[in-house]
Order: sequence, then structure tokens, then C-alpha cells
Amino acid sequence: MMVRRTMQWLFFGFFSLPLATASAQVNSPAPEPYLLVRSMRMLQDQVASGRPEALPMLNRVLGHIAEQLRSAKPEVWQKPANAYAIFVYLLNGGNPEVVRTILTSAKLEQIAPKLIAGSLAYADGDSFASSRISRNCRPMFQASLPLRFIW
Repeated sequence: MMVRRTMQWLFFGFFSLPLATASAQVNSPAPEPYLLVRSMRMLQDQVASGRPEALPMLNRVLGHIAEQLRSAKPEVWQKPANAYAIFVYLLNGGNPEVVRTILTSAKLEQIAPKLIAGSLAYADGDSFASSRISRNCRPMFQASLPLRFIW
């Protein structure tokens, strides 16, 4: 029953999204990227649990998240939760070009360059490069990617 109610609220929220954005004020703050990615992960859980109506919504949400990430100001990425959210988005089916665009404008000193390179190689389908890079990163992942940003 709880899952059904959650899905009803998600559907209501995402189907009314165009109406809400049309009437929203220009100065309203955009949601934090880590919150957007968290909602994406919730929908992925619904897809994995066999809810057929969640898959089309997930595609729509991925497009919405891509727009929000592109329009985020560079200072948003200085918050570690938002910086790691980029890679959670990328590794969960996000658009690599959106991440590349963010990386050109944002300085992510808190994230190891090998993590960035390996994630982009994985998202591009370059399994040889991603496995070569990740083979040298195992200790770095434990120090660089706290689990609280992923889950």
C-alpha cells in the first residue's frame, strides 16, 4: 500500500511538472543535484521491482535531471554531495555529454581525476579503458567516494 501511494505521488508530481514550471517564478531556487539523483534512484528501484509505469517516467526524469544539471551554477558543484551526484547520475544511465559540460565549467578538486576518467570511459562504453583505469583505483575509491553519497 505504501509503495502504491508513493507511486501515485511520484506520478502526480512528474505529470504536473510542466504546469508547475510554467507558473514558477524566475527566482525560485533549483533543487540540489544530489536530491535530483536521489529521485532518479527511487524510480530505478521501482523499475527493478517490476512497475511497468515507472520506466517511461524514468526516461522523462533523466531528461529533466540533465536540464537541471546543465543549468546549475558552477558554485553548486563545490558541495561534495552535488559533485558526487554527477557520477552517480552518469553511472546510472545519465548523459555523458552533460557531465562533460559540467566538468568544463566546474572545478572538482575533491574528486580524483582517475574516478572522472574511469566513469566517463564506462559511460561511453569503453570497457577496456574503464577497466584499466579502475584497476588502479580500488584504494582510491574507498577514500574518495563515501557511501553516503551513493545510497
